[in-house]
Amino acid sequence: MTSMDKHVAKYMVATGDASAEAVSASDDISKIVNSGDTQANLLQLIQSLGEYLTNDDGFIRAKATGLLSHVLSETNQSSINAAAVDVLVHFYCDRLSDETCVPKLLEGIDALVTFDNFKEKSAVTVSKMLFENVKTQSFPQTARYRVFSIIGSLVARYSSALRSMNNEFVFGFSQAMDGEKDPRNLMKAFALVKEIVVNFDISNHVEDLFEVTFCYFPITFKPPPDDPYGITAEDLKITLRHSLSSSPLFAKFAMPLLLEKLSSSSGSAKKDSMETIAECAPVYGANALLPDINELFDALKVEVFHATDPVLEDTALEAIHQVVAALSTTISSDSANDPAENALKPLVVECMVNLKDPELKNAKPAGRILRAAASASDPAFNSIIDAIMPILLRHHRETDLATQKKAVLDVLLEFLEASKTLYGERTDAKNDADFQTPLLGYKDRLWELFESATTASNEYNGLRLAGIKGLHVMTLMKNYLADNEVGLAVRTFTKILVDQNDNELQVKALSSLLSIAKTQQQQILDYTVPVLMDTMPASEADDKASAHQKNLEYLTELSSMPAIFDVVGIQLVSKFETATRQQPEQYIYAYEIIHAFDTILQQKTEKQDIGKWVDLVFEKLFGQCISASLASQTTSSILDDRILSVIASITAVIFQHLEASVQSEYINRLFDIYTKSDLSSLKLESDHTFKPLDASSPDAQKKTSTLFAVAVSSYSRTVQLPIASHEEFLDELVSAALSSSSCELQVIALAQLHGAIVNKWADDAVRNTYVEGLVSKLVPIAESNHAALTILLWTCKALVLMAKPIGYTITDQLITWCASPVLGGRTAHGFELIVGDDNLVLNRASGATLNLLYKQRFFNYCLPKLVENFKSSQADIKPNYLIALSYLLRNVRKQVLLNELPPLIPLLLDSLELDDASLKISTLDTFRIAVIDAPEIISQHVRRLVPALLQVAQHSKQMAVRISALTCLAQFPVSLTRDVLQPHSTYAIKQLSLCLDDNKRLVRRQAVDCRSKWYGI
Repeated sequence: MTSMDKHVAKYMVATGDASAEAVSASDDISKIVNSGDTQANLLQLIQSLGEYLTNDDGFIRAKATGLLSHVLSETNQSSINAAAVDVLVHFYCDRLSDETCVPKLLEGIDALVTFDNFKEKSAVTVSKMLFENVKTQSFPQTARYRVFSIIGSLVARYSSALRSMNNEFVFGFSQAMDGEKDPRNLMKAFALVKEIVVNFDISNHVEDLFEVTFCYFPITFKPPPDDPYGITAEDLKITLRHSLSSSPLFAKFAMPLLLEKLSSSSGSAKKDSMETIAECAPVYGANALLPDINELFDALKVEVFHATDPVLEDTALEAIHQVVAALSTTISSDSANDPAENALKPLVVECMVNLKDPELKNAKPAGRILRAAASASDPAFNSIIDAIMPILLRHHRETDLATQKKAVLDVLLEFLEASKTLYGERTDAKNDADFQTPLLGYKDRLWELFESATTASNEYNGLRLAGIKGLHVMTLMKNYLADNEVGLAVRTFTKILVDQNDNELQVKALSSLLSIAKTQQQQILDYTVPVLMDTMPASEADDKASAHQKNLEYLTELSSMPAIFDVVGIQLVSKFETATRQQPEQYIYAYEIIHAFDTILQQKTEKQDIGKWVDLVFEKLFGQCISASLASQTTSSILDDRILSVIASITAVIFQHLEASVQSEYINRLFDIYTKSDLSSLKLESDHTFKPLDASSPDAQKKTSTLFAVAVSSYSRTVQLPIASHEEFLDELVSAALSSSSCELQVIALAQLHGAIVNKWADDAVRNTYVEGLVSKLVPIAESNHAALTILLWTCKALVLMAKPIGYTITDQLITWCASPVLGGRTAHGFELIVGDDNLVLNRASGATLNLLYKQRFFNYCLPKLVENFKSSQADIKPNYLIALSYLLRNVRKQVLLNELPPLIPLLLDSLELDDASLKISTLDTFRIAVIDAPEIISQHVRRLVPALLQVAQHSKQMAVRISALTCLAQFPVSLTRDVLQPHSTYAIKQLSLCLDDNKRLVRRQAVDCRSKWYGI
């Protein structure tokens, strides 16, 4: 007995064909067949299966056939020549009369039709035998799917050969599909209908093919909850729709039935019918639509005039659009007797009647219908405009009521939108001068109507909004407004921004300017930007100061366009220079200007859009800061801590986006300035020496160290810092920080730079040695010099980011210090620094080395130590551990948090009794997340949680904490089961009533929402 015979015997005695033994044997046989001479091995397999393939027992024959079919699907098909494929095809086809074996035979045929050497003659043979011998719907789903799969492969590859049996093939497919119910098979069958329509002449079997397809309309399929196939009702609807719209020959059968379905009481059936009409109309054509056009339009317009569902209304409008587009293909220049235009007239006439009083409820739907129809084709647009425009213009002229004028403008807006849809927008590349909107003849009148509406002297915003919208659409329309007319629109929108106090009008005007800026940036630069800049005050004391916040918002939005920011950025920096010449206490205006510049810069993503600002920032901002720090008497607000923090943010984003060579150049300049007192690159001269790292220097100079630190911390690994050695320079930074007790800003800056260099230090061994020495130096003096703790925190962060063991050695010291009466509070808050994200340094953008799971690792390391120390510590020390723990919980991934939550709940409840507002908010957020994602855990602690949260909601001094507690409580009825909350609902509702008397409106509003949810229990 050969190896093949043994494996075949093993397969045949195995239970079924899906047991482990059967699968193992079939896989082994496939490997044998594909090793060596595949064709010869396949022949050997057939010989080994011989007695089983001809066995009197149908089960044995089917099992043997299934093995052969499985091996064929796994075979290296290119090794099987045409003659062998032909033999196999006939072998399989001749046996299709054996009903027991048919499912397995279909599996083999499905594999064979994909073989490279499967020929056209075989395609015809398979098709004939399949349709003659296989009653598809009498077999299980998998076998039926195989039939459709085989037909699909044959049509895709051999349609030209199959046309020789055209009628037989189309009829055979219709018979195979008739009665199919499984959604998987229907998806395949519907797709095949379209393929058959495309590749075959169906004229002799149109009704047969249509009937087996349309019988499924409308689809009412609802997938089971555990559906593993992911087929939705919408998938089936779309595929069926594609098949019904595949041929104009279906029209005479489909249209009467679709019209009938439009009168259905089912919203889903109506929507499906209208979507199908919309898709079929372009294919069926005008001649098929005209016989029933009045009935069709009547049914569709009802869904618009009497809309109960916006989705149905939009669907009806799309169907009208597509039908009119199909009708318009027959409209000629002689429209008097044109049947298609005559068919459109009743619809237009009815809409005209409804527009006679634009304030009535049907006027707006009429406008939408006309928009859908007009945007369908040029002839339809011309016809509708000629009929409607005189009426609308007369209505507007004859009324003085703002509401009626607004109603007219709303309808005119529909036509402007239709024109934009049909004739294109300014951004469209194609330019067809002959294809122009008929609204060109009404341009001046429309401009007058909409422009005057924007300046209407009444309190009715609707009219002014309609005016803005109209001008906006006109600026977008292709070949409509000239450039100078667009400029007039820009002036109108800008005037609204500056002169109007209504936020809704300003938002709409800004939106219009943003749209124009995409194609007409120069218009914005020529007028809007200068006006916004001119109306900003020169100083905080200026009378126009109230305008600057809005103007800065507008400039920030407009500067999303690089060309506009190129101009705005320079002017903002210039404004900032002027604003900082005020006394230090007048910093707010300067702060808001530079903050706007920073906001714009942070939104940029392209390297070149950001890096090009380095010269301006270096010369202007750095220069101004250093110049102010050298002044004998501070007369500038630029050294305010808040302003310096924004300039530092700007510095960080710019240096992070510089090429390495440019970065190196500017870092060298900064080292010359800060370590050598060389101000020549800034073209500054002063009687005072600039030595910010010197202990004896004034605080004004020391403050500027934050700019140096942020810029240098962003250095790329390919940049060589101009230092003698890492150890020497880091020691200088430590010494400067330790001696700078009066300037906290410098201490933090130098600690940040120190951490960044430690993080990017390539030599692990040397770094570890240095850090060990640093720790031994700083630990003894930490209580007496607060800078020592700051340096250790940033060094710890630098090392924890890389998951370096020495970083956890420092962490152990920090956990120990949490018990210190002197260092405990600051150390606990330092955990936020270590595990939180910093926007300036030690982040991915600044080139720092980050371990992907460093937060999780740090959490897992610290959690047990903090919990253990909390349990064993004195009452006055416990809050420190809770604070440190809260920062860990706030910054770790949600799933990690939920896994560790159960034993932490008692600790978190204790933290709600502390005075620290940030700690309480962090804890409340943790509880809220847990209620949503781990309700089973929270359910066990509801008895303690509900009273504790109510206590915080009523008595916390901070509004944000009270709101956070109420937000958390409001989640309970949403996420927890009724039986868990029922015992507490009466008490909770009573206590929440007390929150309704809170003196803050936002708290009261949250309390109302929370109580209403508890009432629902």
